[in-house]
Amino acid sequence: MSIFNNIATKIRKMVLGTRFDDNHTLHYFSCDDYENMVQEKFEFVSNGLKLQGYLYQVNPKLHKGNLIFVHGMGVGHIQYTNDIHHYCKLGYDVYTFDGQGCLASEGTMDFFSNYIRNLDDFFNYLKTKEELKNEKFVLVGHSLGGYAVNVISKFHSQDISYIVSFSGFNNVKQLMEDKLVPSLKFIGKFIAKDLAKQDKKNAPEYHLSTDKVILETSPNILFIHGEKDKVVKKETTYDVFKNKLYNLKTTHFMLVKDRFHNPYVSKESANYFKKTRDDFNKLASEYKTIPEDKLHEYYESLDYKLMVELDEKVMNVIDKFILGETIDKEIIID
Repeated sequence: MSIFNNIATKIRKMVLGTRFDDNHTLHYFSCDDYENMVQEKFEFVSNGLKLQGYLYQVNPKLHKGNLIFVHGMGVGHIQYTNDIHHYCKLGYDVYTFDGQGCLASEGTMDFFSNYIRNLDDFFNYLKTKEELKNEKFVLVGHSLGGYAVNVISKFHSQDISYIVSFSGFNNVKQLMEDKLVPSLKFIGKFIAKDLAKQDKKNAPEYHLSTDKVILETSPNILFIHGEKDKVVKKETTYDVFKNKLYNLKTTHFMLVKDRFHNPYVSKESANYFKKTRDDFNKLASEYKTIPEDKLHEYYESLDYKLMVELDEKVMNVIDKFILGETIDKEIIID
């Protein structure tokens, strides 16, 4: 085992080998914060673990279809309750889940390929339901969830009507290179390569590249990216997808200016979120360990509604797309 592989293992276990639970510092929205929104819980099994699934509805009588929402890294689906509520109001029954190691689900994530397995198993579980077995689904995902909805058409192309991918990356190797090479230079390339090898060894059938899967399956997909995203770099994801996939009739692209990793939020929300990060870093610089009362004061001062405020222009295009209306091939949102 090479020294690079040892380093890769340590990095992987540090990032993916721990749980993503709610530590009750940030406020996450729930059904109670929205009028007429209801939640139904259910369990399914993936990777030998019990995972928590959810169905959200606002007005079941206004049924325009079924939608699967796939969360990104962090404390599961509760980071996206405001987004889920939007699709419910539009008339969708929204199905979602907490990936392994997140919130109400068992285990730890351990590998990115495990998350793709989770989504595949969730899809398969839903298709066992009599009322869903012949239904098609809209898929919406962000970040890791964006990558997941990009590649899941490898297994479920016949079950998908539309895909909306926010800030999804191309493959594990490229994501890791983007994270490691700026600080570690050429050594980062070796570590990224070993991280990708470990991910593939864990579940080779779920170790996939977005560009290859989309070329193979040609789903109706809308790629959305923030111009200033530093988490998933535009140059190695969105620009690559445009270069390789633009000529497919089923692909669409949206670039949102002055946005970061969450391109679905308003410009005011994006700027406010940046300010909160700057404020926290300033607070951290004043103490070796931030006192509990200062932390509590900081978190209590945040405007949580503004932090999740959706961008009307972005969401209007998405709504048209998933409802089957015609949209431009490429859209720039200011």
